Parts: sequence; structure tokens; C-alpha cells
Amino acid sequence: MDIVSRISWMLEAKKSWGKVTHPGILEVPDGGDVQSLGLKHFMGLAKEKGEGAVSKSLMNLYRWNKKKDPELSNWAKSMQERLASSYKKEK
Repeated sequence: MDIVSRISWMLEAKKSWGKVTHPGILEVPDGGDVQSLGLKHFMGLAKEKGEGAVSKSLMNLYRWNKKKDPELSNWAKSMQERLASSYKKEK
């Protein structure tokens, strides 16, 4: 695939990604890795922004990466479950 075809393909693919409605809700530091963030980070965000918004973002991360990055996908689902459990206990 030549460079022009590749760029055209990437632009078309980007259109199908959909619009991100809450960019940065998980507050991953620039150059950071979401998987390096602990439960305490997400609990703080849940208290600040609401447990539903943070939980939804983690589940989106899970769904979007099922095929592309199964390790990240599994991590996101696990973190969402831990967050829900811990947030419920704290209330």
C-alpha cells in the first residue's frame, strides 16, 4: 500500500471511530500508561466526577480494545469491577 492510499485509509477509519464525548475523563498523565494507575486513582475520580462516568469510561476502554489489545481490555474490565465493588462498600 503506497503512502497516499495508507493516509486515505487512515482518514476513513478515523471517521468510524466515533466521537469521544468525555476526552480525558480517566486523567491519564501525558506519556503515562492507564494500566499503571491504581484503584485509588479511580476512586478519587469517581468521587469527583461520579462513579457512573468513570465506570462507563473503563467499560468503553474494555470494549474498544477487545480485539486490538486483549491485555488492556481485560485490565479495564477488572478495574471497573474493582471500582464498582469498592465504591459500593464505601457508600
